Order: sequence, then structure tokens, then C-alpha cells
Amino acid sequence: MSEAQRYLVAVLMADAAAARQLAGALQSAGMLPLTAVPPAVPRPQTAADLPDACVVDLAWLLGVPDQQAALMDLRRPVVAVVDVAGPPLVALAADLHAATLLVRPVHDAQVVAAVRLAAAVGAQQTADAAMPRSAEDKLRAIAAILQDTPPAVLPAAMRELLSSREREIVELLWSGARVASIARHLRLSPHTVRNHLKSIFRKVNVRGQRELFEQWQGRAGR
Repeated sequence: MSEAQRYLVAVLMADAAAARQLAGALQSAGMLPLTAVPPAVPRPQTAADLPDACVVDLAWLLGVPDQQAALMDLRRPVVAVVDVAGPPLVALAADLHAATLLVRPVHDAQVVAAVRLAAAVGAQQTADAAMPRSAEDKLRAIAAILQDTPPAVLPAAMRELLSSREREIVELLWSGARVASIARHLRLSPHTVRNHLKSIFRKVNVRGQRELFEQWQGRAGR
């Protein structure tokens, strides 16, 4: 088992069922989830108890200033999850220096990938602070992180239905990208990306992103 698979992850969600589901997904990925009901930022006594990353429901955190302060004091990589990316929640994510902001609906696999990358980058930054290294060393470290993050692989049946551009968009969507960032990455307009998404949903016979990912998972498991 690699080091990345042993990450200790604090899951801070007010919805206990959602926290349990995500904890199960993290555990299946080889990580060690920490959950509490009601949620609470961990207060480790030793460095060994310090989480490598935290998954946080920002709507819950916004209403508990003491927990906000505790999380900021913890200084660990944060994967923030929201229902709507409104200004107060985006501002809170910025205050936390969140590594990623995921907007529901989001699949557990996306959260797991975001946690793995955030924790790996956080570990790398800690190592860099302790021992500055050359640019070549840093590039090798980034390559190692990317190798540890499983690539998105579309099921063969789904690939046959989609054009090459549509496959690119689905794979970026799976990685957690939103319409605006997909448009920038592919040098398209957001309107064009939305039209591609409508075509994708029609071809795969789903009503939206959540059903698309559920079908992806179902076909991948066959």
C-alpha cells in the first residue's frame, strides 16, 4: 500500500448519512476517514493524529464560527463542498485557502480524487518548506502525485456514443471541472460547452450530471 493510500481525512458534514457514505468511499480508496456526530474539527494531540486533509460542508461551517477558527488553526488542506457557490461560501472557501471547491451534485469518486490530490499537494508543500528543492525535483514530485490519482476512463459502451470532443468534456466534468473552466481549458465558449452537455445527456439518455455519473459507474462495474 502506497503512502497516499494511508491519508487520514477528517469528514466534516452536518448530514450524518452523507458523512457515512463519503467515509465508506474514502475507506474503500485505502484512506482513513475521521467522522463525528455532530461534526467537529479534530484537535490532535500529536503530529501523528493530524489529518492530511479535511472534507468540509461549507453551509454547516458558515454557521459555527468557533469551528471556522479551529479549522483555520489546523492549517490542513481543505476540500470544500457546497450546494450553491454563493458569495458568502466562496469567501469562506477563500479564507480557508481551500484546495478545491466542489458544487453538488458531485459523485463520491470526485471527492475522493480531490482529497487524494489535496493531501498529496499538502504533503509536498510541507516537504518543500522543510527542504527547498530544484525545479526538476518539484516536477518529478508533481508527476508522482498525478500517477497516484486514477485517470477518468469512460466505459467502452459510453465512448462509442460520444464524439471525441464530448468525451473530453465528460472526462473534465468527472474531474470536478465546471462549465466555465471546461470552456477555458478547451478554448470554447460556455454556451458551446452547454450545448455539448445537452447532446451528451441526450445520447446517453440521462437527465443531468448525477445520472450521467451513476450510469458511468454502473457500466464501469460490468
